[in-house]
Amino acid sequence: MNIFNINKIFILLLIIIFSFNNVFSYTKANDLTKKNLNSNLYRSILYPGLGQYYIGNKTKGVTFMAGTTFAILGAIYSYNRANSKYNDYKSLSYDNKDLYDDYSEKIDQMYMFIGAGILIWIFNIYDIYKDTKSLQKREGLNISLENKEAIISYSKTL
Repeated sequence: MNIFNINKIFILLLIIIFSFNNVFSYTKANDLTKKNLNSNLYRSILYPGLGQYYIGNKTKGVTFMAGTTFAILGAIYSYNRANSKYNDYKSLSYDNKDLYDDYSEKIDQMYMFIGAGILIWIFNIYDIYKDTKSLQKREGLNISLENKEAIISYSKTL
C-alpha cells in the first residue's frame, strides 16, 4: 500500500467521522434522551468518541475519534512498511541485519499504535460512563421505552 492509498483512506475516514453528526442525531424508539447509558456505551464501543459526540461533548468526541483514527492508520502504515522491509530481507540471498532491524522497528511501531488505540478505546468507555452518569445526575429526567411501556424516572439530586 503506497502513500497515495493511505491518503485516500485518511480522507475517507475524515469524511465518515464528520458525517456522524447526521447519522447519530436521530431519536430511536427506545432511546428518547441522551442520558441512556446503554445507548451511549454502545456508541462508544462501536467507535471511540461517538458517545461523547452524541451527548454534546463534540470536542471530546472528535478528539477520541481522531486519536483512534490516527492509531488505526499508524498501525496499518507500520504494518505495510514492516511487510515491505521483510520482503526485501527475504529476497536477499544473504542475511542483512540492517534490513531485519528496520523490519523489527516497524513491527514495534505497529504494536505501539495498536496499544495506543486500545488505551484510547478503554479510556473512552470509562469517560462516556462517567459523563452519562454526570448528565443523569445533573438533569435527572430519563425516558426510555422497554417492551412497549414508557419508563419515566426523575432522580435529580440537589
